[in-house]
Amino acid sequence: MTASISPSDLECLQRIFDRVCTWCHIERPSERADLLASFPMDQFRAGISETELFEAAMAHEDVCPRGQPSHEHHIARSRLIN
Repeated sequence: MTASISPSDLECLQRIFDRVCTWCHIERPSERADLLASFPMDQFRAGISETELFEAAMAHEDVCPRGQPSHEHHIARSRLIN
């Protein structure tokens, strides 16, 4: 059974998706964006916090065929840590 997601949780997931798309230069709509969209939802349902969810989504994009982590990822990570 799938747990429902509150409007505030959905807004959180949308923010994370938007940030990852922006920082990883993912065009929307695209197949890559579609693949990314399901990842935060699955991780959220597993109980991961917003900060961890963003980190996991960025790490997920780092292992995609696009190659090396972006400069924006390193900046985003340092902002979350500090």
